Amino acid sequence: MKRIGLLAALCVASAVTASNAGAAAPSSQHCTGTIGNVTVTGNLIVPGGASCDLEGTIVTGGVAVFPGGNLISRGASIAGSLVAFRAASIAVVGGSSIAGSANIVGTTGVPSSFGVNAVCQATIGRSLTVVGNLAPVTVGVQPTPGPCGVSPTVGGNVAVVLNRAQILISNTSVHGDLYCFHNRPPASGAAGSNAVAGRKLGECAGL
Repeated sequence: MKRIGLLAALCVASAVTASNAGAAAPSSQHCTGTIGNVTVTGNLIVPGGASCDLEGTIVTGGVAVFPGGNLISRGASIAGSLVAFRAASIAVVGGSSIAGSANIVGTTGVPSSFGVNAVCQATIGRSLTVVGNLAPVTVGVQPTPGPCGVSPTVGGNVAVVLNRAQILISNTSVHGDLYCFHNRPPASGAAGSNAVAGRKLGECAGL
């Protein structure tokens, strides 16, 4: 658990730095319902216990999901990074774009509308980190029916580490490395389906 906490802290620090780069004092707004096709200036926070649906929303900063919060991003455009730390559930679908990194850390439940946490049709500019989750996460289109119809593209590395629920990653385009270590059960997916520019390491070596 100490390793998970340390990794989570590093992920959050990295994402906040990326989101706030070049900004002296970014403003923040809270999301506790549905936000449609509008522009949110600054950072967006999903408080604990709240459910936030972004429907084509443009966020000029980053998005942070606090412990117990729920986020579904459908076609949203996020100029910074996404940090979900001990969220109740998360789904990034519908052609969403994240200019920075996406960090999914310690998720405890799943979205009722999907049945699994998901990163599907999305473009992530930097890295995707899936660390210490206690609930399943699906990345990309899987061989069996699931929530994803289109797989994501990740501009940097994909790290899948220290999860305690099933993590599936298939048919995903990764411009960096794909590495998966110390997951129980081991990370899985469709063999050889991920297009990885760098290395495939650990449990994901054959994916």
